[in-house]
Order: sequence, then structure tokens, then C-alpha cells
Amino acid sequence: ACRIACFSLYIAYLDQFDPPDVRAYMARTGTRLPELLRKDGAASPGLPVVCNRDFFDLPATWKGAFDVVVGNPPWAGRGKKQIAQQFLEKIPDLLSDDGVAGLVVPSKLFLNNTDAFQRIWLTRVRLEVVVQLADYSRILFAEAKCPAAIVRFAGQPPGDGHVVDYVTPKVTRGDLRDGVVQISPHDRKWISLSALLEAAREGAAGAMWKASYWGTVRDLKLLKYLGTFPRLGELAGEPAEYESGSKRWCKGAGFQPLRPEAKSDSPHRLRWDLNDLLVTPDHLDGLVSVPRELASKLGEHLREHGYRTDMLHRARSEQIYEAPLVLFNRGFTAASFFDYPVRFQHALHSVAGPRRDAKELKFLAAFMRSRIARYFVFHTTSSLGAERDQVNVEDALLLPFYLPGHELAVSGSAEIVDEVAGMVDDLRRRQDRSAAALGASPPRSHRMPLFEGLSSEDRRMDWQGHWRGVTLEVQQPSEAVLYRYFDLTEQDVILVEDTCDVYLESHTPTLEAARSIPTLRLLVDADLERYCGVLVSTLNAWMDGALRMSASGCVDSQTGLGFVRLVKSSRRPQSTAQPELATVARSLAVLRAMSSERVGAMEYLRNAMYVDERCIIVAKPARLGDWTRSAALDDALRIYGHISVDGETPS
Repeated sequence: ACRIACFSLYIAYLDQFDPPDVRAYMARTGTRLPELLRKDGAASPGLPVVCNRDFFDLPATWKGAFDVVVGNPPWAGRGKKQIAQQFLEKIPDLLSDDGVAGLVVPSKLFLNNTDAFQRIWLTRVRLEVVVQLADYSRILFAEAKCPAAIVRFAGQPPGDGHVVDYVTPKVTRGDLRDGVVQISPHDRKWISLSALLEAAREGAAGAMWKASYWGTVRDLKLLKYLGTFPRLGELAGEPAEYESGSKRWCKGAGFQPLRPEAKSDSPHRLRWDLNDLLVTPDHLDGLVSVPRELASKLGEHLREHGYRTDMLHRARSEQIYEAPLVLFNRGFTAASFFDYPVRFQHALHSVAGPRRDAKELKFLAAFMRSRIARYFVFHTTSSLGAERDQVNVEDALLLPFYLPGHELAVSGSAEIVDEVAGMVDDLRRRQDRSAAALGASPPRSHRMPLFEGLSSEDRRMDWQGHWRGVTLEVQQPSEAVLYRYFDLTEQDVILVEDTCDVYLESHTPTLEAARSIPTLRLLVDADLERYCGVLVSTLNAWMDGALRMSASGCVDSQTGLGFVRLVKSSRRPQSTAQPELATVARSLAVLRAMSSERVGAMEYLRNAMYVDERCIIVAKPARLGDWTRSAALDDALRIYGHISVDGETPS
């Protein structure tokens, strides 16, 4: 690292000279370049500006001696032992009164459970900017162990009312060969330090950074509302808590097998019957329940994958395998209910309970597959959407989840649980009958043409593909029922559905995958129709009197921008292809380009809006991520202040 620093300084040094100057320097000094690197015990170099020292064992005279500290510290370690965290704790001692520091650090320093560190560090320094680069992790830092963040801070404590500039760029179609990261207006937020410190005291600082990463102010309000409900962890606990009666259900990860060549500190003898049923994440894929006929045998699975059949690395408590239970995978993309005992490895997690709670666990399985659950974990868990597509069991236990009879239960909650559990039961019975026919090898005249001539594994995969589609059809009405269970408003539902359909499918792409992610999909008329519908209905709901707004939109292929034109009218405009709109559109495109700001490698983009007494025209890039229904809700608030009647703003 020291030699690289010297090399960089040499390049900058030589860039200031012409060849004759370099030759004159060599003739005068007798050397080609000055020696910069100083090592302990060695003679002092000509210009001792680079020192090879242990950063955590620096001379006392260095305290407060530096105006600027920049760096990319090592990213090794976990938790309190993260070296980068120790660098952040040490640097304030080196800064002068007006000193500032800028570092590239692992994003998990803010997104993970580092509340104790943040609670102290955020009061010791004045954190000015955090640039969260997680969405570029597979493009800019493809070989890094985890995503990166850039932090800039001053060595002095923050003042009252301090806010942090939180920049969260998402992958765009901008050409990265120019070394520029484009930042959309909605990807720059300001977070109150007092709110961060309060979250850190509650053990939720990481969740606050994560919620602000993709979420808007509206999302933060919805997440706060969902946070008022009981958490799943209040019902599900460790097997010992379940046995003692302090928890209604038990939870846990599956067993860990042992390979013949592997070493284990405390291996466990496998005491299970090798004919026990076993499922893998593939069995769960797309199904709310898995028929017995499709499950594998424990012994066959272990032998097929090269594991020992006499010993395990970790066996786990027997309660987590007993029915009824719900299994879900690490990626939180699958959850299934089981009414029979089943074995599973640690890639799956279980929530199990007594037989009398079968209905409630069926409801839990449907909930964990729902958009509401996906929305919540996407915005609050440290990894999903920022690093790995993974939800830890501890994160899943933070899901909002209650049962009828709770003080926050909505009217009719018991009937909703019955209805959703009934949907799961009906689908499960249909699947069981179909799976029984699949495995029974009926006479040729009764065989299903869909599976004719296939191997048993191919038959299983085709069967699962068919029922995956059926499950999706059944799941749609249950989504609306679950919205009622949590008493979500129409605007809340828009936030949930846009997150699941657009943002969740667009995060952390590779350069190749970025060509087809939903946020960057080219805007089409149907997108603008949905945007305009939400925008107009929201604005009209806020206004009194006879004034009503109508809107229409179009895409201008020349500028690559989408436009929406709002007018005060009781009728929808007949056409958007008006000379006025075309002229204003070109002007807005120029204004938008001129108002963008370049700061180093960051380009802060601006959206543009034209306002006069007749209409309002909004201009943004013609990509879906800028024209979702959620974006319409945010734009409605911005536009509302420009609407007036006879010079007066509506109430």
C-alpha cells in the first residue's frame, strides 16, 4: 500500500513537468525521483512523506496533526473486530480542529448490527456524507467481499439539528467508462442525526440506514406503522423457550451434515431413520405446501450428496422438525406449510408449533409468502437488496405478525385467518390428490399427458412447475385479504406493490443484467397511464371546491425523457401531441441538463418542471423507475404547492 501511494505521488509529480525539466532535475540531484518512503530503522529519505507504520501504534505527536485523512482501510473481520471500524474510531484523534476525513469502508459498518459503535462514533465526529454504493457492488467492486460506502466526516462533534447527506445511487444506463456515477434526485436524502441516534439506542440504526436506502419518506412512515404491530419473534423462540411455555412456537435452522473428509469439534451421531422424509429449498420453490409424495428420503439425499449417514455436524432440536411447521429459505423467496414431520438442512428455517395451531401456521406460511412480508424485509434487513439475497432468521423474527385477539387486531381478523388458512387447505388437498396420482403410475388410459414419457425427477419438476402457476393464481386474492389484516390504505398498497414488482427485481445487477431490470425498462403508455391515474386522484383528493386536475403523458424519443402535462380541467385533454408541449419539452430537457451538478465522480441529476397559470409539465427520464405509482405519490406533494385557484392555494 505504501509503494502504491508513492507511485501515485510520482505520477502526480511528473505530471507537473516537461521532459527538459525532468532532465534538469536529474542533473542537479543525481537521482531520477526523490525517495518518499520512510521506514522504521532506515535512513531518512529525501522527502519523507510516506511512512510505513502500524496505524494503531502512531507517535503521540501525530495527534491532531492532520488536516485531511483519506484511505481505504482493510475490510477484514466481523462485528467489533472489523478493522475498518477500528480505523474510523482512531482517525478523529489524528484530525486537526478543522480536519476532515474521507474513507471507503464496507457498507455493513452502517447496515449491520453496529448500534453500539454508531451510538458513540456519531456523537464524536460530524458525519457529513455517506455515499452508499451497494447497488454497484457487482459492477464497480465485483471482487470485493461486501459492498462499499464512502464516508466523509469532520473531527469535531456535531451541532444541534445536524443532518447527514445520504446518497444512495442506483445503477443507470449512464456510461461508467467515464468514471461517473449518476445520482437521481430521489436517491439523495437527508437523515436527522437525532433520529439515527435514537434508532441506535433502540438497536435499529442499521434498519434506518437500510430503509432510507431504497425507501422514500412515505416508505419510512409505512415501515414505522408496521413496526407498531407485534413481531413474529414474540410468538416464536428457541426450543427451550417453547418447552418452558414462554413462547407459543419454536424456531430454528436445519441440521448440518458431515462429509467423510470433514472435521468437526463435536460431531453428533445420526439417530434418525434414513427413511425419514426430507425437503430442500428446491422442493419449496413456488409451493405453499409440499405433498409427501414429492419429499425425498433422508438417507438417499445424504448419499447422493456425499455426506455421512452415521454422523452429523449439527443435529438441532427435534421440535423444529415436528408438524405442523412452516419452512422458509434464506432468500425469503419461498415458504411452505407442512402437516407431516420432515427433515431439512440449515439452508431452511423452521417455525413449528402444537397441533392445535395448524390453522395459524397455515396463515403464517401464506403471510411469509406475501408482498407485505417481502416489502418489510427488503427495506429493513441488512443483506437483502444490498449485498446477498439472504434473510437471517433473526431478521425474519422482526416481521410484523399478530394473531386474532391482540389489542391491535383489526375488525374481522379471525375471519381473515380462517379465510387464508382455508385457501391454503384447499390448495393443499388439490396438490395432494394430484401428487398421489403422479406417484401411483396409473393405467395408461388414466395417465396425465403432461407427464407422459418423463423420468421420475422430470415428472416431479414438471408437476411442480404446473402447481407453481396454480399457487400464484390462488395467492393473488390472499394478498388483498392480508392488506385488510394490516389495515393498509390504498397508498400503502401502492408502495408495497411497486417495491415487490419493480425495486426488489432491480437491485444489485451485473452490468449485463442492468440492461433488463425493471427500473431501467423503457417507459410505455401503460406506465404513464398508471402514473397519471395515481397523480390525478391524489391531487384531486387534496383539493376543495370545483377545481379538478387532469393529466396525460408521452415519451419524447429525441430527448429520452417522459413528460406529463397537468391542466385544471374537468375533461381529459384530447391529445398530448401539441406544439406547446413539444416546445416546452425541449426547453425542459435543456434546463434539466444545465441544472445537473458534477462533484468529483458524482453527477447529481435534476428533474424539471414547467409551471404557468394554464398547466404544469413534469419531465423525467423515460424509465419505469422514475414513473412508478409510488413516484406519482411523491410528485403529487411537490406539484401541489404550485396549484392555485385565483391566486389562492387550495386547502
